Amino acid sequence: KLRIKSRLKLLLFHILRPSMFKKPSDVDVSRSSALGGKDVKKLKSRCLALLPNLNDAGFDELFPGKTVVKTKLKIGAVIYLNVDSQPMIVDPSNDHMDTAIPTIYALALLPELVPSIEVNASAVSSTMMRGSDLFLQGVNHSALVSAPPLLAGQLRSVRVPGNPVPFCVGTMAVSAREAEEAGWSGRGLITKHVYGDELWKIGDRTVPNCGFESSSVGPCEIDEEDVADELADELADKASIGATREGEASVLPRYDEIVMNICIGALVSCRSSELPMSVDLFVTGKMAPLRPRGMAFLDIKKTSWKRAVKLVGACQDLGMCKLKNVRKEMSIVEIDREHDALRAYHPLELEAGEGGDRSAEDHPRATVRVLYKSPAVFLPLLGLQHKTDLISEEEIEKKLKEYWPGSCDAFLLDALFGKKERQGIDGDVVGIDECLKRLLHKLTKQSIFERRDPVTNRTIQILIKGSMSPLRLAVLRRQGRLMTVVTGFEGYGFDSKELAEVLAKRMKTNAFAAAASDSKSGTAEVCLLGDWVEKRSGDHYLPSFFLEQGLSMSMLDIDVGRKKKK
Repeated sequence: KLRIKSRLKLLLFHILRPSMFKKPSDVDVSRSSALGGKDVKKLKSRCLALLPNLNDAGFDELFPGKTVVKTKLKIGAVIYLNVDSQPMIVDPSNDHMDTAIPTIYALALLPELVPSIEVNASAVSSTMMRGSDLFLQGVNHSALVSAPPLLAGQLRSVRVPGNPVPFCVGTMAVSAREAEEAGWSGRGLITKHVYGDELWKIGDRTVPNCGFESSSVGPCEIDEEDVADELADELADKASIGATREGEASVLPRYDEIVMNICIGALVSCRSSELPMSVDLFVTGKMAPLRPRGMAFLDIKKTSWKRAVKLVGACQDLGMCKLKNVRKEMSIVEIDREHDALRAYHPLELEAGEGGDRSAEDHPRATVRVLYKSPAVFLPLLGLQHKTDLISEEEIEKKLKEYWPGSCDAFLLDALFGKKERQGIDGDVVGIDECLKRLLHKLTKQSIFERRDPVTNRTIQILIKGSMSPLRLAVLRRQGRLMTVVTGFEGYGFDSKELAEVLAKRMKTNAFAAAASDSKSGTAEVCLLGDWVEKRSGDHYLPSFFLEQGLSMSMLDIDVGRKKKK
């Protein structure tokens, strides 16, 4: 009880205290260390729970490469920095992770990460940057009509009119009802972090946009047409994708055009969390699966570039990506997703005779349907008879709209909100979108995976609780030998022994089924002697087998990071 009481006191102290980073001593470091893989996953799941607008892609953008440095300050707060030493998330609750406050650096990347409040004048920002809280007199009431309802203790960001990037983040001191009763006067938001404070100075002090000045924040007037014209002129100055050296033809040969199109598609498919990625893995793991129908093998030696490094280097010269030597391997470290070639990408369709004939026919793609199970309290609302019945998200939204009485009634308040939440909530201001979001969170997600076996032509259907986990292909070194280990295949309808036999015949190597060494990876694993992921092509490229079974590359998790000798 004493431990719980002290923790509640500490949490209330950090929530109600003013801005924590006014003095240089507020950011004195107690200790700092890099997080391991499991701790990064825990941080990610906690941030996704505390910040509803944050998704997996957003977290990867805040912490690229899954590199997170945890720094504990002497005042008790914990700061999480990314690979560039930029503070992104602050935990003010002494490492209990009860609250996740995004920094100005995080809000500059994801402005919609936290619901925002708009002030009615830029002069308000000058007062808040000197350490003041936000008073209700400075809030633009008209901008709150379309925003979620204000709740006491809710995390909110603050921005000025005409500037999409917030300059402050804090917690609400009052709810919307209390603000109206007070006549929109008095303290409204308690400042936790503001642009220009000591926490902001920990990073590289990058100015979010042209509206941010040393003493105030104003609108950022950028003419988007001028920016587009400058970008077009810059791209026009560079050689186009089809340009070659002086004296050669100005149009790429057909095979070069096909391979370049595959390379651009592979850049589009690369996730930020996968970078840096070696050029070899990029070719085998990203380019090879994008071969168009009719192209049996991807042979870069037939192109004018001859080597994969020169091909990706040509993309770097055009501004699509950046290459860097990482651990003695040339790797892609950055991709410009706003490049015209990437934004205009579409797969090529080969004519008869181009790229060689491909004997394999198109296989129907596997499908994943997400359905939900309902607890007993929502069965009448959703029109279900039993708790085992399944219903889709579209049907849930339809049933809720049919029931919707015009506002959040007593039944929905009791079922969707906790006791403490209901105290400061007015059902009239809670919209149907918020109720739908909370309703889906109360239901149990179920995934139905379905594919057709190309050999037996029978349909395989698997029901999985929760979301689908990817099928993992890892190249490991065990007892001095390279082995390709396949795990997580049970959820995709594969039997371990049958899969081992099929892969042994196809790859013409030794393969066997065994109990998984890592219980988190699954109940069984299939091991193949040798590396069947990198520097392979055609039928000997292991991911192509699963693509023929109807799976997509997004369902595969390829890991070759532990194959080298330490």
